[in-house]
Amino acid sequence: MSKISESGHSKNVANWEQLTTTVLSFGAAYNPSRKEIQIPMVQQIGVDAKLAMSAMNVTKAEYKNASAARADAFEPVGSLVTRCMDAMKSTATIYRVDDNAKTIARKIHGRRAKTKKAVDPMALTTDGKLEKEISTSQMSFDNQLANFDELISYFESVSEYAPNEPELKTASLRAFWNDLKAKNDRAIAATINFGHARAKRNEILYTPITGMIDLSVDVKTYVRSVYGIKSPEYKSLTKLTFKYIVKIAKATSKSPDTQAL
Repeated sequence: MSKISESGHSKNVANWEQLTTTVLSFGAAYNPSRKEIQIPMVQQIGVDAKLAMSAMNVTKAEYKNASAARADAFEPVGSLVTRCMDAMKSTATIYRVDDNAKTIARKIHGRRAKTKKAVDPMALTTDGKLEKEISTSQMSFDNQLANFDELISYFESVSEYAPNEPELKTASLRAFWNDLKAKNDRAIAATINFGHARAKRNEILYTPITGMIDLSVDVKTYVRSVYGIKSPEYKSLTKLTFKYIVKIAKATSKSPDTQAL
């Protein structure tokens, strides 16, 4: 599904470039009154779309890399917490002290972020579903960070917690937490940048009336009015298909089905 979706966006942009080349070949005969489909605007939309697609590729790569790095970093948290708890329970702490720590640890184990793989930013077909998936994943990591921070602070307050193992000492746990936070912050920034880039691409390609897909309909319709429905000029454009991959609900858009007229 993700490959089909991405190829669809790229195909729209590639077809717009071919549409631009075609209408340029008509010379002075292509002279629409509507500013949005005049040559300068047609060319500018192509430039903007290419830049938007390039930004999408860059931010998508960073999003996937940052998400994967975060997932890998968080993976050992659960087993590390279990070791810490065993270390504390092996000391002379009273039951209530152990139980307080267990309550915090239980939240970490019970709400661990799913780290088996990063969310593929192209794997879902609707932006709403994608946003929900990313938001849920982010909340899980944030909760785990907060709970782990609380547990470390609790260990720091318990004098009996003084393990000899370097990785279990509170200083090491705090350093590990700082690294987790840095990777989480990077993933958050990457997610935001990816969202902005995707929104810009969608705006250029899919905004009703003024986006690339709807304007392609108007360009074809204008050429048909100039040359006629059976003309080779018009038929050269009907071969270029433009499809809605993303729906933006702002105004009534023109049906993609009319592009074949």
